[in-house]
Amino acid sequence: MDCRIVLAAGLALAAGCGHLRSSPVPLHGNREVVASLAGKWRGEYESAESGRGGSITFVLRAGSDSATGDVLMEPRGSTAVIQAADLGKQHLAHATNSQLLAISFVGLSSDEVSGALEPYIAPDCTCTVSTTFRGRVAGDSIVGTYTTTAPMLTTQRGRWRMIRERP
Repeated sequence: MDCRIVLAAGLALAAGCGHLRSSPVPLHGNREVVASLAGKWRGEYESAESGRGGSITFVLRAGSDSATGDVLMEPRGSTAVIQAADLGKQHLAHATNSQLLAISFVGLSSDEVSGALEPYIAPDCTCTVSTTFRGRVAGDSIVGTYTTTAPMLTTQRGRWRMIRERP
């Protein structure tokens, strides 16, 4: 899965923030680290292996133990539509669009972020895939990699990066 994702303590996509209705994502990290990563983050992801890339956006509020974030997946050079694997009420609680994928974070430290995306249907295998990500925090930027795993243990890798917006 090419998780268009990822951002330091969270991230979310932003290709139409008007379509976002993100649910809170629990953060696993101490309050000082969470506070240091507060703000709105924007970036992009890409994978030469899958040919997919897109935008990501994430919002983390200071003093909170959760963040909001979604990823929009946009396959380049394709009319294929990427959508969440489960389009039921749980998905609709955070998105008005089947292509917006939720982010759930596994861990957060002063210099590293890691997590996973909501499972989705990949167009290259028409199968449900899962994506995990990891990134390094350096001031107002985060740079990382992600791995998407499909059935039969097929994997694809990619890169992502985000920058914290200044108010």
